[in-house]
Amino acid sequence: MTLGVTRKLAHRRGKGRRPRSPGHEACDPHLEGFYRDWYMPLVRRAHWHHHLSPDDARDVVQEAFLLAIEKLDRKGNPRVWLTRVVDNLALNLTRKLRRRRVLTLKWAGTASGSTPEEQE
Repeated sequence: MTLGVTRKLAHRRGKGRRPRSPGHEACDPHLEGFYRDWYMPLVRRAHWHHHLSPDDARDVVQEAFLLAIEKLDRKGNPRVWLTRVVDNLALNLTRKLRRRRVLTLKWAGTASGSTPEEQE
């Protein structure tokens, strides 16, 4: 047998599988399905609508899911709530990055002995 066939057979017999995390059994299947169905669409939304890098978009969505675990009201519409939270977090990150870029340019100008107005 080749190595690939051996791996396939071992997988079918239950050998070679990754162990599940200890808390995996305790996860709500509905919540896990919701996460699986909505994670990537929300990442794409943050990436395209707010012009974030893919890594920043993933971070924003992950933070939104963490907030959802803490604060989400099950009586409301979780999809709308989560979308709004992703939008707000993405806007906050965009403002933070813009502010950092402006301050970095300002500080770089003053470090060289001239002000940004003098450089223009």
